[in-house]
Amino acid sequence: MLSDRSSGGTIVVVGDVMIDRYVTGKVERISPEAPVPVLLHSHDWAVAGGAANVAVNIVALGCDVRLVGAVGSDQNAEDLKEILARTGISSAHLVADAARPTICKTRVVSGRQQFFRIDREIAGRLSDRVEGAVVEQARAAMAHADLVVISDYAKGVFSDQVLQQVIEAAKLLGTPVLVDPKRRMFEAYRGADLIKPNSGELSAASGMPCSTDAEVEAAAAAIANQFDVRCRRYGIGRACGVDGRGPHHRGCGDDIERGRGRCCQQARNSDRRQSRARRGARAGFQSKTSPGIACDQIDRDRDGGGVAPHGRERGLHQWLF
Repeated sequence: MLSDRSSGGTIVVVGDVMIDRYVTGKVERISPEAPVPVLLHSHDWAVAGGAANVAVNIVALGCDVRLVGAVGSDQNAEDLKEILARTGISSAHLVADAARPTICKTRVVSGRQQFFRIDREIAGRLSDRVEGAVVEQARAAMAHADLVVISDYAKGVFSDQVLQQVIEAAKLLGTPVLVDPKRRMFEAYRGADLIKPNSGELSAASGMPCSTDAEVEAAAAAIANQFDVRCRRYGIGRACGVDGRGPHHRGCGDDIERGRGRCCQQARNSDRRQSRARRGARAGFQSKTSPGIACDQIDRDRDGGGVAPHGRERGLHQWLF
């Protein structure tokens, strides 16, 4: 964790918040009842997931974060709030919705192998009352903020109306808006300053191939022209994007020369320290949500189907610093 958060600014994260739970243990035999492994339970643990994970990772980059979203009136919500509090993130802008459970993904793991995942959620649009409350909390959180991040996991927080009102509120304040999209089409994100899809999302939205840098640039240009936004795609150690200046490339070396690569290195150092502390207790299993994984490869599974790190703010330091 960085000691001086104020240097990173104040970031508002609005999105689908979740809690990720892990059931871990050792597998040494197959059940006589069915051809399935028997897990000898060791321990359980939980971390922030979804937009809450994005918020935790941005804190690791040295920023103050205000998290906006909806949770249920249940134990998962209370546990998530406790996890956020330990990271220094307030739950004041989370809206309670008694009609829906807090989104929870429980993974059963032994060593580095994930056997299956249990999802507890009710997908679909929020009620009008809860939507209104989310928008009001987003407006309140934007006061004196430097950036708004829309973290869309397509779990119900962002109807067209909520997206429009959140983006419009930010624009009235002159606050830039960054979107990590989930929708196939980007029309609903119109008005945002920057959209950060991965290659698959960019290809789906543009209807164009995105296998090479040249194809990515062409697809990004098409999206930028269609929706009047900047579109940027991040990979390992490099970024390519399109804005009013035309296609351009930037790498981590460029950021270091500008004095901005420091947050990436600090985040990695933070992750190494935390990984060493966890290694023994977790029997070599690498956490999906270690705070500070900020400059890594593009998400291959946005919905958390594997155990690879899934910090969605990868490359965000290039926007913030």
